[in-house]
Amino acid sequence: MDINDSEQMNMMYRQERRQYRDAITHDCEYSFSVDLTSGYLEDSFEMKNGENPIWLLGLRLPVRFDDYLERAKTVLKSVYTDGRALEDATTANLLQCYQMGIRKCEYDYWDIRQNKYVRATVLMSAREENGHICAIIVGRDISKQIREVENYHKEMQMANSRLEYQKKELEQAYQEANLANSAKSDFLARMSHDIRTPINGILGLIEMSDRYPNDVEKLKENREKERGAVKQLLMLVNDVLDMSKLESGEVELIEEPFNLNEQMKHCLELIEMQAYKREVKIVNRTPEGLRNADVIGSATYVNRILTNILSNSVKYNRIGGQIFIAMEELARVEFAKCEFTGSKSVDSPECGEQEKREKLARAESANSEKRKAFGNAESGENKKSKKIWVRFLIEDTGIGMSEEFQQKMFEPFTQENDASGERTHAGTGLGMAIVKKLTEKMGGTIEVHSRKHMGSVFDVRIPFVIDPNGGEEQKEAGEQANAGIRGRKLLLVEDNELNQEIARFMLTEAGAEVDSVWNGAEAVEIVRESLGRAELEKWRREKSGKYDAILMDVMMPVMNGYEASREIRKLERKAGIHTPIIAMTANAFVEDIVRCREAGMDEHIAKPLEVEKLITVLAKYVKNG
Repeated sequence: MDINDSEQMNMMYRQERRQYRDAITHDCEYSFSVDLTSGYLEDSFEMKNGENPIWLLGLRLPVRFDDYLERAKTVLKSVYTDGRALEDATTANLLQCYQMGIRKCEYDYWDIRQNKYVRATVLMSAREENGHICAIIVGRDISKQIREVENYHKEMQMANSRLEYQKKELEQAYQEANLANSAKSDFLARMSHDIRTPINGILGLIEMSDRYPNDVEKLKENREKERGAVKQLLMLVNDVLDMSKLESGEVELIEEPFNLNEQMKHCLELIEMQAYKREVKIVNRTPEGLRNADVIGSATYVNRILTNILSNSVKYNRIGGQIFIAMEELARVEFAKCEFTGSKSVDSPECGEQEKREKLARAESANSEKRKAFGNAESGENKKSKKIWVRFLIEDTGIGMSEEFQQKMFEPFTQENDASGERTHAGTGLGMAIVKKLTEKMGGTIEVHSRKHMGSVFDVRIPFVIDPNGGEEQKEAGEQANAGIRGRKLLLVEDNELNQEIARFMLTEAGAEVDSVWNGAEAVEIVRESLGRAELEKWRREKSGKYDAILMDVMMPVMNGYEASREIRKLERKAGIHTPIIAMTANAFVEDIVRCREAGMDEHIAKPLEVEKLITVLAKYVKNG
């Protein structure tokens, strides 16, 4: 082969390489050739945007590839691809790859100047004319693919985060469910113990009474103990039912006139026997009571709040301890000054002027909304607005509570255990939870300050409306109560034989005449017969029916107490008379009282019956003789 033939073949080879290079570099960011054996770039090249990177980097041909790469790294940020970094694309490393049989290498990087991702593909081959290892390096824009991958990774991260969050929520729900189940099991165990204990006592006392039927003193003592055990059972049942209603939001407020002084007296009377047994002295710091004691509010809830707190103050007191109770009307300015501040009073000499101003400011801010709702509480304006705030302050010298327990004392089924982790007192652990929920239901507040072994202070504040006719109503009620029910004719509607026997005994012992029927339908029929023509004129003159009052059970067969009361009211409206109907039922919630009144009943008495309360309520409604 002559020289001309050789040159012609080389030209054909270079032309084929250019065609190959053009084919693989179509629509790329750049392409250039490198002689890896010599280590030099073979020619200059331009970017797709017309820029010459060699010049931009301050280099001139001939230039070593490694020098070009070192300069290029100042504007290129490597993105690792299959373990390869841009820094590894040196001539030595590329030649090593070729010797290992690798003909194609790829390196991804971020071009800071052009704000895009680029993939540099290195295609290596050997030249036939001189055996040098050469490479064509092609750069393509892969920003779209990279961003898709990044978005995919972000979505995966977000999905993983959501899964992790859901996992934590499920774990938390699982823990809460376990705690709830644990609390439920603990509660059932407590209830089983606390219910069985008084039942065991009652059964034992009955057995003892049977053994000594002629021992009058022993029988009297046993009856007193039985009463105490029954009251304990009733308290447990009331706590559980009340908490159930409060948790479900079914509790309703019933606003009625009552006297706060009388209510306080009643609460103290209820708790005195319990305190006497533990040798705890109760000191009433405001025996004179309130000037504006006749109010409209929920007497039932006030009674429950005070008795629950007082009962705890007795139960957790030391033998020979004391309980101090006070009740005061809060004026507008006084309300801010009396704001509970812990062990140190705002008016205390220990309280500095700056601290005093700060505490008064906090109190003023905390109660501004309450004052807006209830107006100025100064004595003159109080009477005008007919709204007051009353503060009940109960202090005891008992065992106190730890700071840790105070954080959760209002949670249901909560009691503080002793050092060994055992309960030291009986009870459901619902008392304070009920107190807080009832207080808030009435729009009031409760704060507690306590120290272990130092006693506790309970500060309860409740809003009331002043009853302008309260004094007259109380006087009239007192006069009626003094009249008693001797000689009064009553209709007892009760389907339970034992309950009917007990009620009849109570009423006849008080001097009343009692007729009894077994359901509401029989009661309606008796009233209908009594309103016949022969007696109708007599009843109209007296504005009353055959009976001075009707005692109505609610849950009965044939016709319940609600339906019977509505039917009786229809009959009496036509005749122009009104017979007092008093509900006497085990349905003891406030909403039950509301239903009774909506049905036309005048009063509600909850079972189990208390003789004194039954007679007092009846005396309030029967006409004087």
